[in-house]
This record gives sequence, structure tokens and C-alpha cells, in this order.
Amino acid sequence: MSGDRAGDRRWLRALVLAVLLATAFLVFAYEERLAHVAAVGRLAPAFGLRDQRGQSWSLPALRGRVVILNFWASWCEVCRHEEPALETFAERYAGRVTLLGIDWQEPQATIDAYLQQYGVTYPNLRDFDGRVAQEYGLTGVPETWFIGPGEVARVHRIGEMTFEDLQAAYAKTTGASIDASGVGPVAAGGRADGLAWNGGVLWVATSQGLWRTADLGSQWSAVPVSTLAKGSIQVVAAAGDRLYAGGSAAGLWTSPDGGRLWSRVALPPGGGPTALAVEPGAPGSAWLWLSHTGLFATEDGGRSWRMFAPATALPADANALAASAGGTLWAATSTGVYRSADVGRSWIAAGVTQQVQPGAALASPVALVRSRMPLAAAGVTVAGGQAFFAGPRGIWGESGGRLPGSPARAFAAVTADSSGQLWALAPNGDLYASTDDGRTWMWRPYAGRAVTNSGA
Repeated sequence: MSGDRAGDRRWLRALVLAVLLATAFLVFAYEERLAHVAAVGRLAPAFGLRDQRGQSWSLPALRGRVVILNFWASWCEVCRHEEPALETFAERYAGRVTLLGIDWQEPQATIDAYLQQYGVTYPNLRDFDGRVAQEYGLTGVPETWFIGPGEVARVHRIGEMTFEDLQAAYAKTTGASIDASGVGPVAAGGRADGLAWNGGVLWVATSQGLWRTADLGSQWSAVPVSTLAKGSIQVVAAAGDRLYAGGSAAGLWTSPDGGRLWSRVALPPGGGPTALAVEPGAPGSAWLWLSHTGLFATEDGGRSWRMFAPATALPADANALAASAGGTLWAATSTGVYRSADVGRSWIAAGVTQQVQPGAALASPVALVRSRMPLAAAGVTVAGGQAFFAGPRGIWGESGGRLPGSPARAFAAVTADSSGQLWALAPNGDLYASTDDGRTWMWRPYAGRAVTNSGA
């Protein structure tokens, strides 16, 4: 009996030892695997995959560049919502980053159909066996990695990224803004807020003053009026040779001769303008929204003003105003788009909506059912009898919905030239143009930043 008990103890000790060894091995293997899984601050795992055109891509071959890896799948609704922003970013910054989509374990035919449906042009790689996803610790799609020029992972994001999120992640990866040298008339760290067209000239209101270009962006000049050239200008509007420009601190200025001579306008109490519109065909007539005060109108080029509606006429301050022939006014606000058929005395919601971002908090049960919310618009213009709006993810038409060909990024302003061509301005200064009522848009790269103060 004692021999049996001794044998049992030896067997038990052997079993415990085996379990401990197995556990140690598993822990070691797990830690070893973790050491090779992507993590912020470590070298990113190398890979070699082919894109939709059969071209091979590897991380070591891209050393020296900022690389973005976006893991996705065609069945992922959030991926579909994110895709337009990725395409817009890849097109805009093609010379500064390499964006690679990585599909997670789907057939090539499925990938090709998805890319064609969404008009994707940047390279997309097929992770057919999921090995790359495993090395990057994929927990779901979409997930995005930013890898610095030294192949070190710098940013990891789970979930949808907007155009502006991608810009911010680039800055975190490199330590510098992707627009560090400025864009057109907007210096590094500055902002564009307003856009107008008159007499063959585009006018841009920026945080560094009012600027103009007569050659679609090759050369810019600042308006040589101290307040307009140095202060923050938020609004600019034009009709014929009449121009208005100003801001909450700069007040309101006007020019009757296409920007050669400027004079300051005496405003009603309430501070500077946050929105401004000029009546087509009547340059002396304009509407002005004063923050927390309301809507005012002039018929004599700004010499006198009368109040049309109090601030309570809109649920939020107007970011922009636009007028169409016949007395219809449009107002873009942070809570939606509004229309007035009686030159501003009363306003109704225009019914322009934006799709709710997947997973976002919704304002009401109705919004939850419809998956849509009122468009938070920053700019508005009227062209060809139709209103267009600058929104947080593109350009919208008054019939509702983002224009299919619109770049998927935030816009600060939109305007139309004398031929009906549309122009859209992003906060960083980027200009886009459309010659087909907003169906397609082209980014207008500036020939340089040769900005001057040589006069208007």
C-alpha cells in the first residue's frame, strides 16, 4: 500500500510539473507572439501583398514615407461610410503619404466589385489568409495604422476616420501638420472661412485677412486695407462691382469698384457680421446677420440698415446667407438649413439632411428611425436656381443629400462664378471646382504660395 501511495505522489508531481511546463511554454509563446504583433512605438510588422492591379507592395520598400494601412471588408457598413474620406485624402495628399487598403480574407472578385462601386483608386491589398491582420492584432474592421518614415507604428485607430481625423493622425505621426507650409492664401495654422466671386476674381476670407486671385490660385494678393489685410475676416460677398467683407472683430467694409477702394460701414448694435448676402442684380442691396441680434438689410450699399428679423428667427446663429432672384433667402446654421420666402421675416427648415455616422448619438427617436439629421452647414450659395451647401463631409444640394461626386471632407464655403461653375473652399485653403452642377469636382492645386501685399 505504501508503495502505491509513493507511486501516486511521484505521478502527481510529474503531472504538476508537466502542467507548469506547459503553462510556461504557453505564456512564453503568447509573450513571444505579442512581441511580434504591431504596437504603437514599435517597428511595424513587414508584409508582402498584391493590390487589385497585381502590383506587389511591401513595407520595407516604402521606408522613408508615411504609410497608412486601412483594414476593411466589403460587408462592413462603417467601412462603406468611411471610404469616401479615404479616397479624398489619398487623392489630395498623394505625394506625401502612401495609403494602402487591406481587405480581410475576401475573394478578389468581391474586392474588385467593392472598389468599382465606391470609385476607389488607391492601392488595395488582399490579405487572403488573414496573416497580416493577425500580425497587426486586428480586432475588427475598420482599423487604421499610421506608420512613420522609419517603419515605426505611430498611430492606431479603431473605427471610422474622417478626412480631418486623417490629417490629425498625420500630424501625430510626423510631429508636423500635413499643411505645414500653408495652402494658397492660408498660412500654416490659419483658417479659411468665406469665398466669393466677382469680375473674374475669387475672394477668400481668412484668419489672416482678405485675399484675392485672378488666375485661379497661382498668385494671391492681400487687400491693402490694414484691418482687412491683417485681421480675421469671416465673411465676403459680391454682386457686380460691389463687395462686402468683414468679421466679428473687423466689422464690415465695402467696396463699390471691385476691391480698389474700401470704406468702413456703420453697423447696427450687435458686433460684427457672421453671415452676409448680396441680392443678385442689385449690388446695393444686402442682408447681414449679426450674432445674437438678428437679420438686417440695406438698399443703399450699407449707409443705412433696417431690421428684418430678430435672432430668435433662427434656432442658431447663421454661418452663411445666400439670396436668389425673387427674394428667397437661405441660411446655413450649425443646427440645419433654413429658407425664407419673405426676405427674411420668417424661416422654415429646408429639409436638407446628413446621414448619421454609424454608432453616433442621435438627436431623437425620429432621427434613429431615419438615420438622418439636419445638415450642419457652414456655407451656402445659389447657382442655376438651386442652392448648394458646404457641409462637414462635402457639398450638398437643396434636394437633399451629399452630392455623389463631392469630396468627402469639411468645407467652409461654396460659391458660383458668372458661368455657373461651382467653387468650394476647405478650411485649410484647398479649392475645388465643378463645371457640371456638382456631379464631379476637381481639386485645384496651387502653382505656389507667392502671396504678396501688392494691392488689389
